Amino acid sequence: MVVGHRWLRDLVARFDPTIGAVALVPLVVVWVFLYRGTDCDLDIYYRYAQTGRAGSLERVYAAHDIEYPPLAVLLFLGTDAVARALPDCSPLGALSGKYQATDPSLNFRVAYRLEMALVAFAVLGGLLVLLRGWQVGDNRLDRCERVLTFILGLALLSRVAFDRLDLLLSALVLLALGVLTRSRRPAWSLLVLALAVVFKVVPIALAPIWVIGSVPLAVLANREAPGGWRRLLLSVTGRGLSLAGLVLLIFLPFYLLVGSRALVFFTYHKDRGIEIESTYAAVLGTLKHATGHELAVESGHGGCDLVSTLTPALTQMAPFVLGVLLLGAMGLFLTTLLRTVPAQPPAVGTPTQLAAAHHDLFTGFLIVFVLVFLLANKVFSPQFVLWLLPLVPLVPLARRPRRFFQAGFLGVCLVTHFIYPRYLEKSLYGQVPGSSVCGGPTLFGAFLLDTRTLLLLALLVGLTAQMVRRVRCVSGATRGAENRRVPVAWPSLSVRRSA
Repeated sequence: MVVGHRWLRDLVARFDPTIGAVALVPLVVVWVFLYRGTDCDLDIYYRYAQTGRAGSLERVYAAHDIEYPPLAVLLFLGTDAVARALPDCSPLGALSGKYQATDPSLNFRVAYRLEMALVAFAVLGGLLVLLRGWQVGDNRLDRCERVLTFILGLALLSRVAFDRLDLLLSALVLLALGVLTRSRRPAWSLLVLALAVVFKVVPIALAPIWVIGSVPLAVLANREAPGGWRRLLLSVTGRGLSLAGLVLLIFLPFYLLVGSRALVFFTYHKDRGIEIESTYAAVLGTLKHATGHELAVESGHGGCDLVSTLTPALTQMAPFVLGVLLLGAMGLFLTTLLRTVPAQPPAVGTPTQLAAAHHDLFTGFLIVFVLVFLLANKVFSPQFVLWLLPLVPLVPLARRPRRFFQAGFLGVCLVTHFIYPRYLEKSLYGQVPGSSVCGGPTLFGAFLLDTRTLLLLALLVGLTAQMVRRVRCVSGATRGAENRRVPVAWPSLSVRRSA
């Protein structure tokens, strides 16, 4: 038994992570060519594209209340151009009865899924590049587990990964992270992040940590020198203004072309209520079954919201809760940073940018920020889990806690797979059979929402606890390093394992 166990372990240890790319091929091919989903988002994208084909970008914004920034609309128009260049895809109906040869959007669907398949391969390739030397002590087994986390997560989220926008958004964030931590010109990461913001506004929540991460390490290390804090403040302010300027510069042509309609997505999201998959909906669903609190489901804004006597207050409160939690995460990040980086000139050979020199710390808090946003935002759609998909394989934890963290993330993906679309109408909407009345989550629906919320909360608390523990460990090491003039290593990442 022991011999067999060692044989299996040796076999897995020799497994090269690039083989994971081969495992992804059947998944993508089966999804793109044999599965014809019923996801309504592709229908929305197709309608936008049809309006643009008949007129212009200005006409698209005039005809629709679009929830996306302009770069996303350009993607739809570009996909339509690709779809028209493809040969007739109706013969795919012979391969799978789930394709309808008479569907006018068939070519558009195939083209969009092909594009997202290419994005999935690009994300996988980016992970393979970043994982080389990313984690001190990682061997081939560890890298294999990290890559497989991405592949398994993508498989569980396949119903939304290739039919919505968020896989491309996560690819842009991963590219920005790679440029910031590995490129000789890390300032370009601000441009990539600006593109992500104009594609889907959510990455604006990452702007504070990104601005700090792009600061030169020497500026932070020399903060105690005369004028050091002033130089640090000027550096942070300059990078913040640069990011804001890049966002405005990218957005300006669309505003000049379309006018104020290009800003309609702000109003669209401001007016949204408590979405039925959000953390607040999980709380309301629990109250419904624990206390008899009355709920109703109301459609709008391309989704469904929960309505009760508490939802007006929750809708008003949610942005403030999100802001306070993000500020708290930012405060913890700054505290960790100041205790990790000694107030002395960095050692020779240390990367120039803060995020590059301390990529483990930066990536850990980047994941914390995304988790906070998912838990505190009043809207939670199933594709939002894709934001974590390329980041979780990079989580800066030692083997055992990393395995727990990645298993928890795969649990989130699995529950999301059950929530959408399998049990959405029956268990979350609470639709009465033979009636159009919906009373909110059933007991099983509330269980699904509570399970996913608790898993996300466990991931957030566990990762944050690791960061806080490291603050305590590093602060003592930093005081000693200031006297010895040696760089400080994060304690749980400094133990090497045999390859």
